[in-house]
Amino acid sequence: MLLNEYQEKAMKTAIYPNKGDNIMYPLLGLVNECGEVAGALKKASRDDGNIITPDRKKKMVGEIGDVLWYVAAMGSELGIRLDEAVRGERFCDINESKFIESSLLFEKTIQCVVLSLQAEAARVTEMFVYAAYYGRDKTYFQEMSKEDGVAATRLGNVIMLLSDVAILLDTTLEEIAKSNLNKLDSRAARGVLKGDGGER
Repeated sequence: MLLNEYQEKAMKTAIYPNKGDNIMYPLLGLVNECGEVAGALKKASRDDGNIITPDRKKKMVGEIGDVLWYVAAMGSELGIRLDEAVRGERFCDINESKFIESSLLFEKTIQCVVLSLQAEAARVTEMFVYAAYYGRDKTYFQEMSKEDGVAATRLGNVIMLLSDVAILLDTTLEEIAKSNLNKLDSRAARGVLKGDGGER
């Protein structure tokens, strides 16, 4: 599956206020869903002795798909294609990311990769919060993305870290993306795209 194919299909399910001119909605969603990934891992530590049970893995895979959806939405809001963010066209292009190699210092623990995901999401947030604080609008973000590529790079880093978490869960980001699209298609068919809860 192509990254841009995922982005295009995912955005067909996007329902939020001022879609196309609302960077804050996907930004808040990104932060929220990264927290959900960390929360699932925290519960594995508290309840299961750091063992990721099949049920916990299923939950984490779903949350990773949700993070990817919000990255796609942010990219769409900023005019950034996902292939530009990771400098590759296919999900398999990112399966061997630099982050998993550099995590040797931390023994490749999933906890460290998830914390790195949180940190990178915070960097994305910080970039937009400062710009918004100083009265910058969406045009500024788009220009910033094209001029120095920092927004695309940050989104690409989040995607790479998602891929690393997927690998550590014995799956791939491509499989997670396909599962995410299937979930969204099912919700669309049942008319329940809007709402709360993963079981709708």
